[in-house]
Amino acid sequence: MFDKWNDRFIQAFRNGEEWAFSEIYCRFGRPIQRFVSQKVRDEEAARDISQEIFLKVHRFRDSYRAEFALSTWIWTIARNTITDWFKRDDSRDTEGQVEDLPCQAPNAEKLLERETERARFAGFLGCLTELQKKVLWMRLVHHLSYQEIASSLGLSLSAVKCLVYRAKRALGQMGHAATLVNA
Repeated sequence: MFDKWNDRFIQAFRNGEEWAFSEIYCRFGRPIQRFVSQKVRDEEAARDISQEIFLKVHRFRDSYRAEFALSTWIWTIARNTITDWFKRDDSRDTEGQVEDLPCQAPNAEKLLERETERARFAGFLGCLTELQKKVLWMRLVHHLSYQEIASSLGLSLSAVKCLVYRAKRALGQMGHAATLVNA
């Protein structure tokens, strides 16, 4: 299906053609809904947020830049919309009590924990080849499909799947790092 994400498709999407948006919704509708439902436990709110995400995808289609993966752009909208929802939800609960709101910035202990965790994970990644790191990054951080990764790197689909499998297996052998890559 991703051979459809060509220049003609992107132009049709940016022009607001219904068939192009329908293709995007068919590809991303369920994964986005699952992602939102995992983050937001209220089923009605999750449906509303998912709808809001696709409204933004349609509304801001002119801001999409074709040099970046369409999936990355859509998943970024999804993550930002969920973050915005949590911020709005927090403000509704404490309306009129601004002075009682806790500071949202992480404290020094949390920053140290994050830094330590990053350093440990970087150490785990040291056991991977550069190509394994790149493929894993594209899969886990940018949420690209195996086909998108293969197209981007000029590799076969089976080579990408093998690289991800071997990277996860190597990390799994290192212990708890496997919990970081179970995607």
